[in-house]
Amino acid sequence: MSHVEERLSKDLLANRVSLALEALDSLDELLPLLERMPNLTELDLHGNKLTRLPKDMSGLRKLKALNIKHNAFPSVSVILPSLQSLPALRELHADAATETDEEDIIVGLSRMAVFNGTNLLGDDDVESESPYIKLTKERSASFGNKDQLPKKNSGDLPSRRKDLVPPPVDVAPPPKNTLVKLPESSKESDKGTGGLGNDVAEAEFIFEELKSLRTSMSRSENARLIALFEAHVRKTENKLTSKQSDLHDPFQRKLEVSKAKHSLLDFCFQEAISFSSTENPAFAVSLRKIRLGLQSTFEGAGNLVNAMHRHYTGRLTESNNNIARAESENSMLLQAAEALEQEMLAKNEEIARLMTELEHAKMSHRIEQPQAPAAPRRQQQEAPPPPQVSSGGSYAEQQSQRARQKKGLGPSMKTLPTSFRTGPPPPAGATPGGGAFGPSVGPPRSAEKARHDKIRVLSMKQLKENFIYPIYQSKLAFDKKCAASHLPRETMEQHMYTFLNQRYGLKSLIIEHASAVIKAVNRYSDDDNDVAVFGKILRNEIDEEFCLVQKQLKETVEELLRVYLKGKMPMKTDASINRILDSRVKGDVEEAEWVDIIKYMYNHEDGLNLMVLVKDAIRELPVPPVRVKMKNNIPTRRRGSIMAMAAEAQSVARSGRIPYKIFLKILLDFQLKGHEKFLSRFRRMFRDVDADRNGILNEDEFRQFVLKIDPSKSLGEMDELMNAVDPWENENITFSEAVGVLAADLVSMMTKQRD
Repeated sequence: MSHVEERLSKDLLANRVSLALEALDSLDELLPLLERMPNLTELDLHGNKLTRLPKDMSGLRKLKALNIKHNAFPSVSVILPSLQSLPALRELHADAATETDEEDIIVGLSRMAVFNGTNLLGDDDVESESPYIKLTKERSASFGNKDQLPKKNSGDLPSRRKDLVPPPVDVAPPPKNTLVKLPESSKESDKGTGGLGNDVAEAEFIFEELKSLRTSMSRSENARLIALFEAHVRKTENKLTSKQSDLHDPFQRKLEVSKAKHSLLDFCFQEAISFSSTENPAFAVSLRKIRLGLQSTFEGAGNLVNAMHRHYTGRLTESNNNIARAESENSMLLQAAEALEQEMLAKNEEIARLMTELEHAKMSHRIEQPQAPAAPRRQQQEAPPPPQVSSGGSYAEQQSQRARQKKGLGPSMKTLPTSFRTGPPPPAGATPGGGAFGPSVGPPRSAEKARHDKIRVLSMKQLKENFIYPIYQSKLAFDKKCAASHLPRETMEQHMYTFLNQRYGLKSLIIEHASAVIKAVNRYSDDDNDVAVFGKILRNEIDEEFCLVQKQLKETVEELLRVYLKGKMPMKTDASINRILDSRVKGDVEEAEWVDIIKYMYNHEDGLNLMVLVKDAIRELPVPPVRVKMKNNIPTRRRGSIMAMAAEAQSVARSGRIPYKIFLKILLDFQLKGHEKFLSRFRRMFRDVDADRNGILNEDEFRQFVLKIDPSKSLGEMDELMNAVDPWENENITFSEAVGVLAADLVSMMTKQRD
């Protein structure tokens, strides 16, 4: 209720108030505030829980429209006395369950004109009437009856003078073709007068009232005034039509309509001044001053609108020019960057060519001097390797040497754009970039050069915060866009190069950072589970969705620890529990705590295995050394006391506590190894059908793969799987997509294998 009162207090001059759907059960507290709103004419209370209305609502003196539908009033008789207390109520929207209730409301509220959208007065055009017509009816009603209406002269304006009495013989009537035939309806008036239909009718009414103020007027004078008014209306309409034909801006057209309306009312103003000059000359002088002031103000406002229109149109044009200029400059910068990149690649190729010629020259020189003594084998082994070149023999030597090295990740030839593949193609059977299931044996020359040059060394924090986590987020957003555009998904390795391309743009920077990421992944995989999971996803050893499983595991462990602490210390507040939980996460967890978490999350067999792993990790923790104060190089404590302190430190270290980070890593590594084991056979089958070793299957390869997993699959079932995994027929099915769509078959295959 407080927010409703605050909202009403901020706008006490409002004429419309909506309190719909506010779950109000009473208006007693809000009624004094509503009574303080002098202009309140419409009140919407539908969709609340009101069971009654205040008995006396007479303080809402100007309230004309009220909506109380969809409330909990028990009957009409409960609210009828309250509604009868509203002095100005003309329109009501309320629920009437029966015809009797509806009749009671209509009979009880005799002044009501509209009930639930139905006009009770029988006028079908009430809602379509213009504001001026309504004003005319209100003015007419104020006289009490028709006999008290202002008397019209026999020479009304053409729209009102169907029964016009002919003028006397001595006064020639104005020709009919000079009269302005006003439209009979506002719609026709809008078409013929450029939107001035109601304005002309209003000026006509005012002009008639001004003429009726004259005590006596000859027919010739009346005809003269009519002719003047019609001529002015015709002139105003022609001027408005002429100006609107040259204007296309809707605001400028509305401004011209306002000027035309002002001209019509100004003519009436001049007639008022003319009448006043005969009755009260001093008052006429004051009216002339007021007219001049209003005319000056209106012209100033129109000039201001025109000036603002020119100003903002100029600013918009300037902004468009600036945008076009910026786009042109950006295009020029991109072209310059591309030119510099091409020049750099050309220079690199020239350097490689010169190095190759130098190597051939050295070899030729050695052949021509056979008498030179051969270098000892030891020196030959310690000699620096020859420069890397792109010839076939040198490339083969690189591959054989790399095959002896430790296998790891490498930039993928398959996932790089075509312009990146500057080196010779890899031999048949090579797995691109560590591709789906093994290290690369054929990286591009640019990646090879970056590997042997000084590669940027990333810390674990830089690797995770600047690359792994952003790549995950970018991959999720990219997959959504691909699904919306009916495009195939990328593997994680492909998207890594897409991500680096979006961030850096230049091939050299992409290769440099890709090499740095790969080197850091190989370096930190044993130390951090997140890095290990990212590396295995890159190699398509596990599916991409497994990173979400690990994230859920982290959240579950922390929540279980919170529940344990809450159950152990029920009297502590949530803030205290959060502080204790934070100290556990940043420090050590007790044995009872980690044992409870393991028992809750895992079955008996897995739980025992995990407990053994945790206890092994506790035994491997270093025991902190005992610090003893020395004085003159002599311990201040006795040998027995020192031994007791050491035994106490060792006992504390063996008490079952373990750092939370180590405990969590054990759980994550256990989950990762289990998932790898679960997918091992699936992965081998995938590799058998993946002919190009890129971690992506086409339709024929996927059908072969499905038959390897379940030979009993029918053609219809395989079609259903194809529609699920590749509904847009892109023939680009990644390893992760295959795991997702064949999860149930994979579980069935593993179950049969155990049996």
